[in-house]
Amino acid sequence: MQYTGDIATIQQRLAETSDLHRRRLAVLDSLGAKPGERILEIGCGAGALLPAVASAVGSSGRVVGIDISGEQVAAARRRCANQTNIETAVLDVRRLPYAADSFDAFVAIQVIEYLDEPLSALAALRRVITARARAVILATNWDAVFWNTMADGLTRKVQLAWRQHAPFPNLPANLRPVLRQAGFEVVQQVPVTIINQSYHEDSFAYWAARLMVAFCLTRNLISQDDADAWLRSLLEAQESDRFFFSSTPVLTVAVP
Repeated sequence: MQYTGDIATIQQRLAETSDLHRRRLAVLDSLGAKPGERILEIGCGAGALLPAVASAVGSSGRVVGIDISGEQVAAARRRCANQTNIETAVLDVRRLPYAADSFDAFVAIQVIEYLDEPLSALAALRRVITARARAVILATNWDAVFWNTMADGLTRKVQLAWRQHAPFPNLPANLRPVLRQAGFEVVQQVPVTIINQSYHEDSFAYWAARLMVAFCLTRNLISQDDADAWLRSLLEAQESDRFFFSSTPVLTVAVP
C-alpha cells in the first residue's frame, strides 16, 4: 500500500489520535533509548515517533527516520525541523546505505508486514546494527480485528478486501521464525490492545475505517455504494450505542 495522496493524509490523522499516542508510549518503553545511542526508524511516516526518540538519545545521539514515501518524509522533516539530531531520508529498507554497526537499535511500526520479502529486509537491518542492538517491531494480526457494526456481512466484505493491503496481514503469528532466520532471537512479544467503545475523530477506528475504504476503492475491491454503506453503518452503530472495535497489535522485541 502506497502512503500518498488521500491515504497519506488519513494515515497522518490516524497517527495523531490518542490511541496511537498511547501505542507510541508502549513502543518507546520497549525501545528504551539511552543518551548517545543511534536509533533507526523504518517506515517513519510523518515522523510522529522521531521527536520523542531524539529527546531520549539527546544531543550526543542520532535518530534516522526512513520511509519509501517522499510525501511522508517531507512531512517528517517539517515536524522535526528544530531537532538537529534527527535525519530523514527516502529509502527502501532492503537497500540501506549504512555501514555495519551504524545503529544501536531499530524500530519498525506497521512496516515489515508490507514487504514482499521480510526476511531480506530483516537481514539487511541485522547488517547495520551492533552486536548488542535491539529490534522493536509492532504489527497487527488483522484477521483478529473485530468491528461491532449494524452490517456484519458488509463488514466481513470490507475486511476481506482490506486483507490484500499487506502481503503478510498476520505477521506477528509468523514473525519469530523469520527473525531467527535473519539472525535475531525474540526476547518478548506483548499485546498493545486498542479498544474503541465509541466512534469519533480521536479514535483509531474512525480513521482506520477511512483508510480501509480508501485502499479498497483505489484497488476496486469494493464499490462506492458498499463503502458509503459501511461507513454509514459505523455511524448508526455509534448512534444506537452498539459500536465496538478491538485490535491487538503485537510488540515484538528481539536481539541479535
